[in-house]
Formats: sequence, structure tokens, C-alpha cells
Amino acid sequence: MNTKIQKIKDYIEGKQLKKPNRAREIVYTRSILCNMLKEEGLNLTETGKMFGRKHDWAIHMLKHYDSNIQYNDFKLIEEKLDKDLDVFNFDKQFLNCRSYTDFVNLQQQFINHILY
Repeated sequence: MNTKIQKIKDYIEGKQLKKPNRAREIVYTRSILCNMLKEEGLNLTETGKMFGRKHDWAIHMLKHYDSNIQYNDFKLIEEKLDKDLDVFNFDKQFLNCRSYTDFVNLQQQFINHILY
């Protein structure tokens, strides 16, 4: 199991995300984590198992992700998770570059992330 998947698994267990809870922040967090696991290549069955659920639940969470990504509070939770899980998401940050200076700063952050 790669380190990012292990970090996500530890986060799920540490934050008790397997317990029933329909609070918006918890639902957003679950859907973001499901998307991260999908991006890491984990199949839907294994993703569901991490949350104590089945594959159809993971599909539902991925649909939540696609429909909620437009909301600012969702984006804030995703940014917080990226930081909590120490994930450097170059693609998203690259798309947010508005100038050459932004790009140079992002390049330096990326280098620092790799080296340290």
C-alpha cells in the first residue's frame, strides 16, 4: 500500500469517519477522501471497505464530489485535507497560477516538497 493511501486510511480511523454522521463537513470530507483514493488507483470495493461500507457507497460519494466541488466551503475542506495529509497537488495549484511570479513560487514549493 502506498504512503498516501496509508495516510488516508490513518486519517479515516483517527477522525472516526466510519461512524454514522451526516454533518456537512463530514460528508464533504468522506467524498474528498474517496476521490483521493480513486486518484491513487484504489478500486471502489477497497475504497468502500476503508469506510466500512460497500462499493456502491463509494460511487455515491464520488458523485457527491463532482456535484459539490463548486462550493467554497467544500474547496476549503479539500485544501485543509491536502495540508493535513501533506499532499502537494501540483495540478490544482498550477491551474491557479495567474502570473509568472505565481509559477516561480509554485515551482519552489514543489522543489521544497520533494526535498524535505
